[in-house]
Amino acid sequence: MCFSNVPETLGPSCQNVQVIAHQTTTLVGSFSPTGFLPVTTTGTGGSAPTIYVNGVAVDDFGYWAPAAPTTFFANLVCASKVVGFRRPAYQQASITAGQTTTVSFDYSSA
Repeated sequence: MCFSNVPETLGPSCQNVQVIAHQTTTLVGSFSPTGFLPVTTTGTGGSAPTIYVNGVAVDDFGYWAPAAPTTFFANLVCASKVVGFRRPAYQQASITAGQTTTVSFDYSSA
């Protein structure tokens, strides 16, 4: 049995269910709220730096997505080099359920 997606939540994994004739079978699915992680870039002169979250390329120019709340570690966010500009430092973003954590990268001329 699988539950459908509910916006702005993390849903349960699919589960196997045993159904027995003439008996009620109960399945509980818990949904927990996500947070949001928008990442923006400015000052690139029209170039498109790639945004990385925890080492995975997620988008160019910017990124906006629901994210699982982080309790014990922060998401490591960075943006790629752009020729002629100084690369901004990596940033850590801790995600809180129901909240938006914004990360901004401002490129300055090299």
